[in-house]
Amino acid sequence: MFKRAIIEEFSFPADIDHLGEMRDFITRTGRKYGVSERMINAFKLAIDEAATNIIRHAYRDWDGQITIRMIIRDVSVVISLIDQGHTFDPNQAKDPDLQRYVDIGKKGGLGIFIIRRVIDEI
Repeated sequence: MFKRAIIEEFSFPADIDHLGEMRDFITRTGRKYGVSERMINAFKLAIDEAATNIIRHAYRDWDGQITIRMIIRDVSVVISLIDQGHTFDPNQAKDPDLQRYVDIGKKGGLGIFIIRRVIDEI
């Protein structure tokens, strides 16, 4: 039988300057409940990319809030970012042509690709 889920939340202004607070929350909460450092670091990378996308795209026209919710149960961790910004379906994003990125020296635009790769590894 499963233990009751533990839910921890943290809200912060949707601003790049507050991403460090979000990463600290992930670290503190993960350590508090025995999540491995490898998983904590992977979560921080993926969630940092997702939060950055929310800040730059969902809230491009106004200030807002982001809430990070961590649900920990037995051997699983679910992390959600909750916002009220413009909607976007990341499932519609195609994987980038990495060789083209290198050839043209493009910077940025790899957030969803990075998130998918990191999460697939954990």
